[in-house]
Amino acid sequence: MTRHEIPTARYQTFAKSEEAIRYIKSEVTGPTVVKAWGLAAVKGVLMATTPAEAIRAVHDIIVRREFGDEGDEVVIEEMLQGDEISITLVTDGRTLKLFPVGQDAQRVYNGNLGPNTGGMGVYAPTPLLSSEKIEEVTRTILNPTIEGIKSEGHPFVGFICIGLMMTANGPKLIEYNARFGDPEAQTLLPMLEEDSDLAKVMISCTNQELELVNLRFKNKSAVSVVMASEGYPGPYQCGATAILRGFMYLLILQQPSLIQHVEKAYEYTGKQLFEGEGAVYRLSRALTSMLHDPLAKESYLIIDALDECERDRQQLLNFIAKNVSDFPVKWIVSSRYRGDIEQSLKQDDSRRRLNLELNEGHVTQDINTFIDYKVSELVSLKDDRQKQQKVHNGLRSKADGTFLWVDLVVR
Repeated sequence: MTRHEIPTARYQTFAKSEEAIRYIKSEVTGPTVVKAWGLAAVKGVLMATTPAEAIRAVHDIIVRREFGDEGDEVVIEEMLQGDEISITLVTDGRTLKLFPVGQDAQRVYNGNLGPNTGGMGVYAPTPLLSSEKIEEVTRTILNPTIEGIKSEGHPFVGFICIGLMMTANGPKLIEYNARFGDPEAQTLLPMLEEDSDLAKVMISCTNQELELVNLRFKNKSAVSVVMASEGYPGPYQCGATAILRGFMYLLILQQPSLIQHVEKAYEYTGKQLFEGEGAVYRLSRALTSMLHDPLAKESYLIIDALDECERDRQQLLNFIAKNVSDFPVKWIVSSRYRGDIEQSLKQDDSRRRLNLELNEGHVTQDINTFIDYKVSELVSLKDDRQKQQKVHNGLRSKADGTFLWVDLVVR
């Protein structure tokens, strides 16, 4: 940033806690920011309102090693004052196009209180950035960023999410993320107009043809709010009890009258339904009762990263394996490869399974499964097995390991 004159906060970097503390005592008089040098999922950014808090933050990062090797060095940075905003752009290395400007909530609690997180929600567009200010940001930060990366021999192609602080002295850079922002993406992507196909935008970037593609957005606003487990962004429990409670919530969200099954179980067990020894068993019984209800038949249950379930996972796997087959509720389950999960969930061959391990055999198998599904959904081919097979063969021969290509062709 210094090399390319991109405005940002003043900062110093230290590898030894003694040097960092000496600098704080001599130079820091008010609020400052203390950061772990490495990647710590935003949670390595500590806001210190006094020099004493800054010293404690240095001790936590370098001495106590709260962020492991990511805290080998510490950055002590000027605390910028103003409104924080996020700008998402896409570039093919030459042309750049902007998404609506958003503002995210970084701290965990309402009122901008609590520790920093990976983001608790975003709304867009924000009125904090006028068209004139967007031009200024593009001129002073965005263009120098893309040109600077290119001049150093590493032209960038893809998405960048940029955090800015709108200070009294103009916009200043806080951070880069070489990806979609989270939760920015959940807010921005639904705002795309129908003629602005994200897949085509990405493909145009790989071909250096972004200038030829539409990127238009609805003249509407959007917002996303993050729900997190108690204790976040610090350590928190992720066990079968929490997941089963989540299933109940998903079902009630889709069919509110199903709450009667929870109320009935609660009348019998009280708060022990949700906690304590045997909670997995009690929740499983209550959830099974909900799944028996005819109103649940049009519902979906989704569990992402099942492998991160730390407690009572086998009980949870037994419940899922049994109920996937017994009830018409549709399930979507994702996980890293784990032997116990694979064995528990592969018993029924009628389920569609994608194994996303990055090797050629698995990818080819997964592409073929995806093609089978997409072709089965084509109404025009429902009664013509010969044409179905012809389309199957054509897609398989040309897919070249690309889900996106198959999806675009079938569309």
